[in-house]
Amino acid sequence: MDLDVSGCAIVLVGLFLFSFAISAIERIKEFYLASPVAFYVYFGIISIVIVSASYLYSLYRKRQMEILEREELAREEREKKELEEARIKSEKALLESKRESLLSAVDRLIGEAEFLKSPAGKTSRYRKAQELLEKELSLTDFPEEFATEISGKLKEVTLMISKTEVGKVLEAARKNEFTGNSKKAFALYKEALYLLLNDDVPDDEQEDLIEEIKGKIAELEKK
Repeated sequence: MDLDVSGCAIVLVGLFLFSFAISAIERIKEFYLASPVAFYVYFGIISIVIVSASYLYSLYRKRQMEILEREELAREEREKKELEEARIKSEKALLESKRESLLSAVDRLIGEAEFLKSPAGKTSRYRKAQELLEKELSLTDFPEEFATEISGKLKEVTLMISKTEVGKVLEAARKNEFTGNSKKAFALYKEALYLLLNDDVPDDEQEDLIEEIKGKIAELEKK
């Protein structure tokens, strides 16, 4: 228990007054026999001393109760803080586990897509990965560092989808252009441009490819 300086002072003064009162009581008889008036005066002084000692003791007890209350409040605050820290740590561990499972599933789908030759099969795997990422980002309140990482992976997958879909059309357009089928090539280049301008990838990140396709369209229009 924390006994502060003021509490010690109260105790010492109280003990002094109490001991003085005890020794004075032993001399009451002597005062009474010597002089009744002196007895009553002395008795009054002793009463005042006893009351003072009692008051000081009550102050001491009050002081100790205040100290105990402060210690109890401090203990409760420590326990509350420890519980909150444990809760945050547990939640972060759970979110970390969810993040790892999510990214592992996405990487598995991307790996499957890389082994497929069919653009449709690749796109199907990429879209499943995209759906997983979008779903978790919308339903789970990830910490900023996790959300940033998952958003980055979503952006990566979205770009893969665009490249696969546009790449399929561009391959067909170039093949038709090479074989002299300008009309079909023109239509396919227009389709590729439409896909690029309406996908979820910012146009400034695909600016070179967009300009290249626009150039092909302008070239074929002259034929």
